[in-house]
Amino acid sequence: MTIRIDVINTALGRLGAAAIQSESQPRAAKLIRAYDSITNALLSGYPWSFAKRTQQLARLSAAPTAFWAYVFQKPSDMLGSPRAMFADPNNKIPFTAWEAGETGYMSDAEELWAQYTRITPPALWPAHWLEMATVAIMSDYALSVREDKPLQRELRSTVWGNPSAPGEGGLLYECKLIDASSQPAKAFVSSVTPLIAARR
Repeated sequence: MTIRIDVINTALGRLGAAAIQSESQPRAAKLIRAYDSITNALLSGYPWSFAKRTQQLARLSAAPTAFWAYVFQKPSDMLGSPRAMFADPNNKIPFTAWEAGETGYMSDAEELWAQYTRITPPALWPAHWLEMATVAIMSDYALSVREDKPLQRELRSTVWGNPSAPGEGGLLYECKLIDASSQPAKAFVSSVTPLIAARR
């Protein structure tokens, strides 16, 4: 099972740098910060299917601000904002009567489910995504470890493509195409109700 230190050491090894033996080493702290920053940015920058989670939110006992009846706790593994909220797990139409607050998400609904991108461990990354993330981490270490600016530019181009259109080329773009092609086509939901149809 691939874990964080494995990805870090793979990136270091490809750059010809010494591996770390544990994450508690003084040298490891800077490497881990870069790993976390890069992988979290990559995960939150696109709705990856492998990083999606739908979870019922815990309702807090704390009183919400005015206008709302309840406040719900933000999941500890959530990256960014929810992709969608639902007041009923059996209703696939997103629920919009909620608001983000300092302590969580506020709503008049008694229950809330959030669909979001989670902090996903390397063991759950597809092989193509693992390769892309490893090269992205290498691009940071190329400068911070090897102090090689040209190599950093080359590796960044490999991941993000042309600097004038980042994310629209390179390994990241390939990962997006693979992820999109692996998802089933979404069913078309008509907005025409029986009452509207009867009036036509």
